This record gives sequence, C-alpha cells and structure tokens, in this order.
Amino acid sequence: MEAILSFLYYVSPALTAVIFGGIVVNHFFVRKANLGGLVDRVCNCLDCLSNDCAEYWSVDFSTEKQHNLAVLEARIKAQVLQINAMVLLINQKYGNVSSATRGLILDLQDACTGGDFESRQRKADIHRYMRAFSVIGRISIALQRLKI
Repeated sequence: MEAILSFLYYVSPALTAVIFGGIVVNHFFVRKANLGGLVDRVCNCLDCLSNDCAEYWSVDFSTEKQHNLAVLEARIKAQVLQINAMVLLINQKYGNVSSATRGLILDLQDACTGGDFESRQRKADIHRYMRAFSVIGRISIALQRLKI
C-alpha cells in the first residue's frame, strides 16, 4: 500500500499538469475554431448577398419579372438581417468586433436596400451594386482579421 501512495505522490503533479494543460489548450483552440467557423459562415452569407444584389441591381423592374424580383428583395432583406444577427453574436460571444465593423452593417443595409429598392420605377443601378460589393468586402476583411 505504501508503494502505491509513494507512486501517486510522485506521479500526481505530472498528471494534474497534463490534465489541466490539456483542458486549457483544448478550450483555447476550440474557441478559436468556433470563431473561425462563425466568421466563415458570415462570409458565405456575404457572398450569397453579393450574388443576389448583382442579380437584383443589374436589371430594370418589369412586370414580367415582378415575382422573381419580389423573391430577390425578400432574400436581400433577410440576408442583411441574418448577417447583422451573426455579427452581433460574434460580438456578444467573443467581444472583439469593432464599432466601425458594426457600423458597416448599416452601410450594407443602405447599399443593398436603398435608392429605388422595391420600386416599380427602379432602373438597373450598377453603381449601387458596386457600393454594396465594396461594403461587403470591407466587412469580410474586418471579420477575417478576427480569425488571425
């Protein structure tokens, strides 16, 4: 019995250090991996939003395409809301999203849904799409920096 206690006396500090170190390292890397996954998800949503904005702002309004345009309008609005919610989640969970990046979400909403959005008099507006694409790129870069 004394041999076992002696063995535990010498081995227990090493086992404690290995277990505690494993928990700390695992927590750090899992946290970084979760952040990276969430950032990738936001960037994928930004890519989808960019494609939808390109499709929407590249054609004039017409009654023949009214149904398709209404679906695109709903998708654009929903994607902006989803992106906003995910950026807020990143900020709440990890607390490292700058106020400038959060402000870009407002610019994104204005760029995607401003002007003649949902108007029957709407004409194709490539400048509005370029503005939306620019804001999408800035948000994507700011979020990718969080992964580094």
